[in-house]
Amino acid sequence: MSIERQLIKARSLARSGAVGRARDALTAILNDHPANRRAQQALAQLDAEAPGNPPAADMARIAALSAEGRPAEAFALAGGLARRFAKSSPLWTVLGYLALKLEDGDVAQSCFMTALSLNERAADPMIGVGLVHHRRGRLQEAIACLELALDRQPDHAQGRRKLAALYAGIECHDVALTHFRRALVLSSDDPQLHEDCAITLMKLHRFDEATEALAPVLTRWPGRFEAPFLAGLMCAAALDLPKALSWFERADRLRPDDQVVLSMMKARSQMADWSEWPRQADLVARLGQGTPDLNPGPIISLTDDPAIQRWHAERASRHQLPAAGAPVPARAAEPGDRLRIGYFSADFHDHATMVLMAGLFEHHDRSRFEVFAYSYGREDDSPTRRRLVAAVEHFCDIRKMTDADIAARARMDGIDIAIDLKGFTLGSRLAIFSHRAAPIQMSWLGWPGTLGNAAFDYAIVDRVTVPEQFRAGFSESLIRMPDSYQVNDDARPVPAPARPRAEYGLPEDGFVFCCFNATYKISPREFDIWMRLLSQVEGSVLWLLGTTVCAEANLRAEAERRGVDAARLIFARRAPLAQHLRRQGAADLFLDTFVYNAHTTCSDALWAGLPVVTLPGRHFAARVGASLLSAVGLPELIAPDEAAYERLALELARAPDRLAAMRAGLIANRRTLALFDTARFTRNLETAFEMSIARHRAGQEPGDIDVPASAIRASDCG
Repeated sequence: MSIERQLIKARSLARSGAVGRARDALTAILNDHPANRRAQQALAQLDAEAPGNPPAADMARIAALSAEGRPAEAFALAGGLARRFAKSSPLWTVLGYLALKLEDGDVAQSCFMTALSLNERAADPMIGVGLVHHRRGRLQEAIACLELALDRQPDHAQGRRKLAALYAGIECHDVALTHFRRALVLSSDDPQLHEDCAITLMKLHRFDEATEALAPVLTRWPGRFEAPFLAGLMCAAALDLPKALSWFERADRLRPDDQVVLSMMKARSQMADWSEWPRQADLVARLGQGTPDLNPGPIISLTDDPAIQRWHAERASRHQLPAAGAPVPARAAEPGDRLRIGYFSADFHDHATMVLMAGLFEHHDRSRFEVFAYSYGREDDSPTRRRLVAAVEHFCDIRKMTDADIAARARMDGIDIAIDLKGFTLGSRLAIFSHRAAPIQMSWLGWPGTLGNAAFDYAIVDRVTVPEQFRAGFSESLIRMPDSYQVNDDARPVPAPARPRAEYGLPEDGFVFCCFNATYKISPREFDIWMRLLSQVEGSVLWLLGTTVCAEANLRAEAERRGVDAARLIFARRAPLAQHLRRQGAADLFLDTFVYNAHTTCSDALWAGLPVVTLPGRHFAARVGASLLSAVGLPELIAPDEAAYERLALELARAPDRLAAMRAGLIANRRTLALFDTARFTRNLETAFEMSIARHRAGQEPGDIDVPASAIRASDCG
């Protein structure tokens, strides 16, 4: 019998009152053709109209109470109906979703399973079971349930959307996009779905398609705040900063919001648009008053006030992350046991973090430490990645695991100390640490500041980046390293001699000031000084890192406003690291930025033999330059104030012999300077690990630790 004739027969049976036989007929169709939408719809309608279901008015009242934010009353009403309509699968399903709203996963699962026992092909209760699994951190079980539900009812738009969100949560953006798009076909009048598609395309770096996906929302729902804000984020990610700023301004007109204000400030700083500079301090002071979950990331480049940084970090941790779980007891120490160290990052590939850390993994003392690298970032098969995988005993790809499952995995691995290398930077997964991955949890290297999170016991710093007068800027106990907090890889290649200056667009003669920091770190404070230096040093130029056309145009215009020929600003193109290090030999002096110093960029310059002048501020990010210069024995390049910074740079520009001696010293002593002595740093870090675990095993709370400088063992020297 054809499907059409089977459907006609089922409808005839239903009209004659033979509901059971009609259901059997429709079920038979779906057994052979599970995706047949007409049979699915007919079966759903049959269930809704079944005499065993509560009156529609009662179900509507339950829905209204839930929508009004009164789920407990809705649950009580539905529970009363369940005593009269105990065989109603839709009613048990509603009870399950209400229990989920009330945060009672056990009751929710029981209700959903009852609904499935009454109608095993129903999609909604199976989706509900999936949501219970998701809330319990069982991601694979959740996905399996939603996949099964959609096999039964492929046109379930909300189920399709929830499945897409689950796949997006484990970075499977291609699969997520497929499900978002199928949901959009079923529910094209939902602006959120259009936005979900656009966000997923943006994460796949398919910016043109993302713009196209968002276009219907911008035209059909012009008063919707989220769409222009999202359009701004997309344009900013694509480095179309003027257009991004335009979209942010439109969103701001629709609804004043701190996220928008912060995004506008970030975009302006990236394009060197200083039109709002006079009121920036006031804007920063007011950030977060109405929006408790601002990302502290962009704020770190806007102010060097450690109290503001801590305030935003603590608010973000409270509102964006789960509450910190109960502490994990220490493993019982057996004779000969090694400490198990777990490093967690999305950057175990060709990334600045690995440029710094690669040698550390190779220098760890395998007789005392068992090293695990937990990677939740992309896999690029680069030489850097292969070097890491070869260096550690355990490389764990955890991209497809939930935060809770990752923490549980680390606990099963017996990790003694878990170290986050990301902080609030892009792609971080701080919630892993909320679920407690180890008895001791530390923050290091990737985030230059406090996390304001009770889940973290320690932050690894040094005596320069966080001196005692700024100690209150951190919620964590501090581990102060003896030389610098920053590790470096002394096995990296020595830069080749620079090419002739003309090949870099530089004048053959004349002094070359440079700053290879990102544009967003430059403010009028530094730039005013730099322009005065150009005015005082005849024939000099300023060599900057080129980012975008608009940023370069704005910086040239700012130079002209200060009476300096814009042609004296030279912009370097981005280049592979080896080429970037090499070209630094063509510069004479690196000028650091103030609120957010050069970090890896500074150690790159020093490795290349280029002296750096810095001015330390108050928070960690503003004191890194001073830390690194101290660790290479050049504290005389640390200026105490802006006037001294300008005076020092001018003196050096007029003292080529002094500069040449500094350069020669950096180059001759590369492999013995504390900053670049990887074995020495590793021994000191291992001492820090042993001191922290000793406190823990002795039953002491975390407390500040000053790590003594340790002698390098003969075995480490070959």
